[in-house]
Amino acid sequence: MSIFDAPIARCEAVHEMVLTDETQCECAREHDCPPDRICPLQGYFTDTSGIAEAETEVELQCAAWAHSQELLSQYATRLLRRVREEAVV
Repeated sequence: MSIFDAPIARCEAVHEMVLTDETQCECAREHDCPPDRICPLQGYFTDTSGIAEAETEVELQCAAWAHSQELLSQYATRLLRRVREEAVV
């Protein structure tokens, strides 16, 4: 009997199990996630995968996707802070 402990997690955005031993960008591309989606598994993925992405177009898409994720995360943080401040007033 063999036990295989794969690095997977359930993604509520796509309602599927996803591999977390790939980069977040690779997962997003694999599951057709739009750039404006905030990933519920952000922080669970590896920084580098075992797959060499040599194509410049793929690298540019990943960089643009990662940048949009960071901007969305910053916006959500600011919005949440503003909502909390208004609730206190």
